[in-house]
Amino acid sequence: MASVEVKGFLKNSLAMLVAKGLDKVLAMVLVIYLSRRLGPEAYGKLETANVFVTLFGILILLGVDKPLVSETARDRSRAGAILTNVLALKLVAGVAAGALIYAVAILMRYPQSTARLIYMVAFSFFFNSLAGSFYAVFNGFERFEYETLTTAVAKLSKLILSLIALSLGYGAMGVGVAYLGGSLINLAVSIYFTLRRFTGLELRIDRGIIKTIFLAGLPFALDLLFVQIYFNIDSVMLSRLADEATVGWYRIAYQFVFAFDLIPTAISISAFPLFARLYPISLEEAVAIYRKIFRYLLVLSIPMAAGVTLLGGKMVALIFGSGYFNSAAILRIIIWTTPFIFLTSLQGRVLGAIGRSKEMALVTGAGALFNILFNMIAIPLYGAEGAALATVATEIASFSLYSFFIRKHLGRVGMVKALLLSLLSSLLMGFVIFYLRGFNLFINIIIGATLYLGAMVVVGGISREDLIWAVDLVKGKVRRLRPF
Repeated sequence: MASVEVKGFLKNSLAMLVAKGLDKVLAMVLVIYLSRRLGPEAYGKLETANVFVTLFGILILLGVDKPLVSETARDRSRAGAILTNVLALKLVAGVAAGALIYAVAILMRYPQSTARLIYMVAFSFFFNSLAGSFYAVFNGFERFEYETLTTAVAKLSKLILSLIALSLGYGAMGVGVAYLGGSLINLAVSIYFTLRRFTGLELRIDRGIIKTIFLAGLPFALDLLFVQIYFNIDSVMLSRLADEATVGWYRIAYQFVFAFDLIPTAISISAFPLFARLYPISLEEAVAIYRKIFRYLLVLSIPMAAGVTLLGGKMVALIFGSGYFNSAAILRIIIWTTPFIFLTSLQGRVLGAIGRSKEMALVTGAGALFNILFNMIAIPLYGAEGAALATVATEIASFSLYSFFIRKHLGRVGMVKALLLSLLSSLLMGFVIFYLRGFNLFINIIIGATLYLGAMVVVGGISREDLIWAVDLVKGKVRRLRPF
């Protein structure tokens, strides 16, 4: 791969890491404040609204932003026309989704306060969905820094508005209004940057474009739907089979998974347009970069899961308070989704980028079905811990299917050695952390990270080239990837 391609990928990965990192930091600050201020029951009510709307919100997203990225990357002169028709599709879909959300909320007999919160969050989701299409234009032009800035403004606005609402005593409903305000700001800023820096809107509906984008987006829509089912159906089921406090405890444990997810998300988003261009012209280079990224994600995610398993109780108590003591046991289980989420995030994006989106949808569909069936058995027996087990099992199954299709199109990855070395180093790290468990949490984290890195260097799990590449990612320098 030409050095300019590597340079662009490094720059875009760093930009997306900053964007997603900023997003996660601001989101985590908000979650910490909301969970402590509202308490498990009211926070569980807010999370019930969030996961309910997200589950049905796929009808608004339609999966059309991915084709918008791909088409813009291939021909930037058509960005305005495609964007206009994508927005038209979402406007129509938003009306249909809103009606469905209203009807299902009534059928599920949610309390009136929860139902009103659901409707407020639904409006917020709709405006954020429209903003997502403008983000797709940024990504298609490979100018990810604009998403960084827009995300920062939107999240900061949402945080400030939520703080104001709670300080005035408006509770969860006030937070819902703050969500709506933040989404409107998100949309306004994304529109401004798109019209000012990239492309205008062509106010003409083109049935050909709508049909093409809609059909191209269907596999992505199915993938999004299935992903949302197996990430959110457990919380919806808990809200009906248990109570809203249990949902609050469960979602707090999930926050650690969401926080770590910024790394594979940022890297895979940056890799999508790169693979879309590279795969048809240089399979060898595409395979080389896939293997390298896969290995990095593997050796990074395993110690994260191991460390949180041992230190999760301290983390929950320090960050969220004693009211979420029950989240610690859930966290020790659900954190083991992290290694598989790291890898499947990359695998799914790569399959979509090389034109195998139907296979991607097949994997997530099977995962969604597996998750529903597992939750139907596990939640009545084990409650939130059962839901966590179902999520881990689903990720393992999805990873196995994704690996089958990746091997079919890109060949064998050959990561057994990297896996064994990472597990060995993590085991050593775990013994030391367990022995020093009485120490301060931050000291444990520093010692554990240093020990893992040192062990990986000693056993050859991290090479000199890997360390140089890590520095290059920060500095934005260029080095050619070489096949393994």
